Amino acid sequence: MGFGPEDLKTAVAFSNGPLPGTFAVVDGAGRCVHVGRPRRVPAWGEFSHQYELDFGAIRTPGRYRLSVRDQRVTFEVGPGRLHAVPDLLLEFLRQQRCGYNPFLDALCHSADGRSAYGPLPAGSYLDAWAAGTTPRTSSSTC
Repeated sequence: MGFGPEDLKTAVAFSNGPLPGTFAVVDGAGRCVHVGRPRRVPAWGEFSHQYELDFGAIRTPGRYRLSVRDQRVTFEVGPGRLHAVPDLLLEFLRQQRCGYNPFLDALCHSADGRSAYGPLPAGSYLDAWAAGTTPRTSSSTC
């Protein structure tokens, strides 16, 4: 999606081993425009090493490539880069909601609701389908 010129610009790198001492950002013409040092952050999940890469100094609109070791990711900087984000997030949430999913024509997440607090014991099944949603007949489930 990219970043606006004045946005904070960070990436997270996950690795099974230590990263080299620097990462680089190269512009569309192949010029190195930023060199930074990965900052180690607490690891979680399957990767034992995780780092924050800060490249917020890049403000000139254009297409760039972030390089760490042999990995490269492209991104863009420019005004309005995030205008589409709310619609994309809402589309994702609509696809992941409980009950009938009109995008997939399927019943999804039909047994995912569980209690955490309240009158029922923690972990009790809850029907989390949206009120008023009437599932259509479908032979497929997800």
